[in-house]
Amino acid sequence: MSASGADGRTAVEVRFHGRGGQGVVTAAELLSVAAFAQGLAAQAIPSFGSERTGAPVVAFCRVAHRPIRSHDPITTPDAVIVQDPTMLQIPGILDGLRPGGLLLVNSARRPEETRGGILSSVEFLQTDAVVNPGNSGGPVFNKAGEVVGIVSCGSL
Repeated sequence: MSASGADGRTAVEVRFHGRGGQGVVTAAELLSVAAFAQGLAAQAIPSFGSERTGAPVVAFCRVAHRPIRSHDPITTPDAVIVQDPTMLQIPGILDGLRPGGLLLVNSARRPEETRGGILSSVEFLQTDAVVNPGNSGGPVFNKAGEVVGIVSCGSL
């Protein structure tokens, strides 16, 4: 995925889901800072209720080649990143994900088990980066064997 949306829009929009303490807000901020380091326009938008460990947290990130004027929450993301697979049980977690969009789930379970009833119209990727430290951390690949990314690893 490049810094142009899947349908030719001018920005890539990513929504992050997780629980307090898992680094959801930090991940969105890190992506925006990395994009900025590559000369792109970027913004990270946190959204959370009570600030306590384990509470549901949502964060958003936009990356574009030109200045970003919108500062509202992302309702139709190009990608949804779920840092806690139990969040997939929450109704509406995938709402608005564009057809052909990317769903990245962090889980040590087999993808067939995690995927469950997730729409087949989305690209489903899974990593166990946090669950299995030391064995992960490399690039994430899609089904075609291409490295998936918005920014280069060097910028992170």
